[in-house]
Amino acid sequence: DYVLDPGHPDALDYTVEQYVNVVKQYDVDGIHLDLARYMGTDWGYNPTSIERYQEAFQTDTIPEPTDPDWADWRREQINSLVRKVYLKAIAVNPHVKVSCATIAWGAGPRTQEEYNNTRTMTEVFQDWQGWLRDEIIDIAIPMNYDREHIESQRQWYDQWISFQKANQFNRQIVAGPAAYLNSIDSTLAQTRRALAPDAEGRKLSGVSYYSYAVTDMNNEPRGAFLDALVNGTEQQAAVFPEKAAIPEMKWKTKPKSGYLMGQARTIKKQDLSDAVLEIKGAKGFKKTIKTDGNGWFGLSGLKPGAYVIKIADKQHKSPAYPVIIKAGKVRNMTVIGK
Repeated sequence: DYVLDPGHPDALDYTVEQYVNVVKQYDVDGIHLDLARYMGTDWGYNPTSIERYQEAFQTDTIPEPTDPDWADWRREQINSLVRKVYLKAIAVNPHVKVSCATIAWGAGPRTQEEYNNTRTMTEVFQDWQGWLRDEIIDIAIPMNYDREHIESQRQWYDQWISFQKANQFNRQIVAGPAAYLNSIDSTLAQTRRALAPDAEGRKLSGVSYYSYAVTDMNNEPRGAFLDALVNGTEQQAAVFPEKAAIPEMKWKTKPKSGYLMGQARTIKKQDLSDAVLEIKGAKGFKKTIKTDGNGWFGLSGLKPGAYVIKIADKQHKSPAYPVIIKAGKVRNMTVIGK
């Protein structure tokens, strides 16, 4: 198997362009990212990625697969991929929805600290909780692929959906039950638990089954599954007796924050890869961000108003560039350093 490594700047940009081109060329409601992650701890060792990592950490050694710095670096490459897809897509169409299939393997976490130690973070370097918090996806669809008839997996399923209900931040999570691993009745039971509010009244935004091609483990006709959803079975009541409403995304219909993206270059028009930028705003707002391997930068969740941004690296220091952020809009700009 071959995978395009987001640690390679050209591979990242190629991947981003495939997604964004769909938004440019077609009247779609949204785009869905799959495999926005590494395949495991031993992936990512292409020469370009290793060279970038070594420069970032001032080392000449090749990191071990479980090296924490190497894990953090690869995680940030995935973050950069998702951030770039999101901002470039909504710059073309602010109403387009960006979703992603996310990992929910094994036992579910109860806290963010436990989440940081899940296989999601430590094995495939996919911080989808960070994407929700940083507002660089609209919908996370965790792959809650657990068998209801196996007690341990049923517990994992409940642990994950409990965590998901409590940690949606300002975005949405849609549970992803594995219909193909379960009987129809088991999938209805998992759906009901996913859609139910928790003790605090928090609810998920819906469910998305995998898969609609193979809808149960017993080779029942697909029509039987669809009928059960709206009419129920002898053992289970219907989970969708009426048409489900599409949840509103208030950050799109009534936006209160804006977005910034751009390119950092030298006077000679060389892209500044992995450069540090500093952005300041009103009421003491200050944040540092880094460019990706091709000099691109992006930031979400900015309150409307005036900001200044500059390259903070001593080697390529730039003047402070003023920028106005508007609610629901992506401001695109170029920052020139030495």
